[in-house]
Amino acid sequence: MAFRPALLAATGGFFASALLIVLAAFLSTYLAGAIRKLAGTVVGFPDGTVNQTPNFRVRELRLVAQALNQAAITVRAELENMRLLNELSTVLMREENSFEACCDEIIRTDIAISTAVKGNMQVFDEASHSLRIVAQQGFQEKFLDYFSNVDDHRAASCGTAMATNEQVIVDDVLTNKIFLSEPTRNVLIEAEVRAVISTPLRSSKGNLLGVISTHFSRPGHPSERQLRLTNILARQAADYLERKQSEQIQQTIVLELQHRSNNLLAVIQSIAQHTLAGDQSKKTFEARLQALARANRALVKSNWGGIDINHLARAELEVFSHRASIRGVSVLLSPQHAQNFALALHELATNSAKYGALSNAMGKVQVSWTIEADQAGSVLKFKWKESGGPPVNPPTRQGFGSQLLKGIFSDVKLKYPLEGLRCDIEVHLVPARRRVSSQGPEAESSLQDNAVVDG
Repeated sequence: MAFRPALLAATGGFFASALLIVLAAFLSTYLAGAIRKLAGTVVGFPDGTVNQTPNFRVRELRLVAQALNQAAITVRAELENMRLLNELSTVLMREENSFEACCDEIIRTDIAISTAVKGNMQVFDEASHSLRIVAQQGFQEKFLDYFSNVDDHRAASCGTAMATNEQVIVDDVLTNKIFLSEPTRNVLIEAEVRAVISTPLRSSKGNLLGVISTHFSRPGHPSERQLRLTNILARQAADYLERKQSEQIQQTIVLELQHRSNNLLAVIQSIAQHTLAGDQSKKTFEARLQALARANRALVKSNWGGIDINHLARAELEVFSHRASIRGVSVLLSPQHAQNFALALHELATNSAKYGALSNAMGKVQVSWTIEADQAGSVLKFKWKESGGPPVNPPTRQGFGSQLLKGIFSDVKLKYPLEGLRCDIEVHLVPARRRVSSQGPEAESSLQDNAVVDG
């Protein structure tokens, strides 16, 4: 509440200044009327009865009166525009106003202060690198369909503003080089648009958030005052979009942390129920928690952006690196899949060290995975293959390790041939934007260079 006195003082100063300007406008109007009456009286005198010098002064005073009257009109217009911008700020600050309502108010205000006839506001979609209309006024369906999704290759002022991140002024769409494409020019002419101002909406760091465009029915260059007011409004709109974007990111992070925490708690409870009943319960329980902790540390380091499966496999088999072969394409797992594979690799490695190939000096483990396409997207096919260890006897009962694997993966196959355990896991990956993995190089030259991303 510390800013309330300052706000009240600023408001009081604003209204005081407005009152002085109105009084000045009134006096100038009154003075102009008096001068006009005086000039009319002088004109009515016979020729030669009035000195020529006063006539010159009357004309001069008339010009001054006209200038004062024009200044009063300009001041009134300026006050009206400042009132509209102030009301827009109030609308954008109120939490109860929806995003759609705020965007509509931005367009209405922009059209009013720029004396345009139409306008639209577009937001920048980073995923598709294109602009999408979120608010408009005055356009028909054909125009909206044509400009529903604009990238930086489209012959349009908004596309040019997006590509350059600079304001684009089109004095006449018929002669401007941007509209060399006849379809775009024809759509604008049919919409009765001859001039356009497209202003990029930039974040506080200069990143593109969107573009706001005002359209005029007649060709011509905007005045300095029009551009100044448009830029003020563009700053207000950009601040609003940046605030909404930050709120959305914050909400997503909170929901994601809640979801991950709930999943992690469920996994820990399951581990505790099955582990603490055994003889060496504490050590086994702590080892499983450490596997989860390693995965979570890696996720935090990547800002919950995912972990390369290669990193998980190498971290778990680091002690047996000279006896473990790890190969596969680079796959950036989502946080949920990363946690699941961290537990699976820990269970397989622990079982192998106790009973399987890694329990003697000669056994080896081969870990590999591939990516195959299907109708739903991509499928990760993971394989664990042991050899050289003690002869394998199929288990007579299902232990916790097997239960855990089948609990966290829907498609798991465990095989027990005499030469060593086999474990096949298939996971459907969620499509996501392609990005480069930050993990280190693969162990063997057979690995492919392309990275698959699980969203």
